[in-house]
Amino acid sequence: MKPYLTPETLFGSKFERYLHQQAKAKTIQDISLEEIRRAKEMRDRQNG
Repeated sequence: MKPYLTPETLFGSKFERYLHQQAKAKTIQDISLEEIRRAKEMRDRQNG
């Protein structure tokens, strides 16, 4: 991703567009097993 971090990207007209864009919802293919494990651990801690 380093090639995309240019002054134009960070400070130019594109920044406002990135700032206000909606986050893409994750699909099941986007979620790793590690993320599922962490979410389950957090849920278990919250539920005692």
